[in-house]
Amino acid sequence: MLIYIIIMILVFVLGWTLKPNINPKNKKMYIIIIFGVLTVVAAIRKYTVGIDTEQFCIGFMKAGVYGLKRSFQELRYEYGFIIFCRLLNFVNTNYQTLIIASSLFIFPLMGRFIYKNSRDVIMSTFLFISLNYYFSYMNIMRQAMAIAIILIGIDYLKEDKVIKFVISILIASLFHSSAIGMLIVIIFRHKEYNIRTYFYVLAITGISFVLAGSVFGFLTKIITKYASYENGKFYESNYFGALISSVVAFTIYTFCTFANP
Repeated sequence: MLIYIIIMILVFVLGWTLKPNINPKNKKMYIIIIFGVLTVVAAIRKYTVGIDTEQFCIGFMKAGVYGLKRSFQELRYEYGFIIFCRLLNFVNTNYQTLIIASSLFIFPLMGRFIYKNSRDVIMSTFLFISLNYYFSYMNIMRQAMAIAIILIGIDYLKEDKVIKFVISILIASLFHSSAIGMLIVIIFRHKEYNIRTYFYVLAITGISFVLAGSVFGFLTKIITKYASYENGKFYESNYFGALISSVVAFTIYTFCTFANP
């Protein structure tokens, strides 16, 4: 816990020292230092950090023994993640290799996105850590890798490079199949953000939670490998955990919308 407290202090001390929000050169330095530290901490963590980390490490070692064909047949992970694990096995068969490589993949890309898109990199970095994204990404490895690729795609979409965006989403779906849902963002790329948009997002979010159980049940019939999660204790706890997290995130979203319309 001490290391995370030190990182949070570093976020503000370095922000006060470098003033990255008003100095473009220091902005880059700030992101490199902070996300460098975040990457190193994530890379040297044990497999016991994060509930799912151990199973990914086991999958990594199995991919090294099985080979691609058998891994595709017996491991429940998406092909992109299996290929990633298989390639890493040629470098080193120790499971720490996966933890290091995935950390080097995820967190620098998070820092890159904040650097390119945030006017207040200090607050963005603080929220990335304090809203539990940093800690979650040390657990949900496949999802985090998919999100990192999606963020690259978002930058393409902002430049109206739709084909590159679609390719990014397809690649992300090879690490976690849920990423394919991000294709819907294409529809909204030219929509102007305003107060009406805010209420649309609020309504869609509320409907999504109400219909989450039915939609999840429908999807598990199509993507059967996730059927074991339906009606399980993890589904119930994750549902309410996601609800609480969404309320917190939406509170911040609301504040930002009305404080800086």
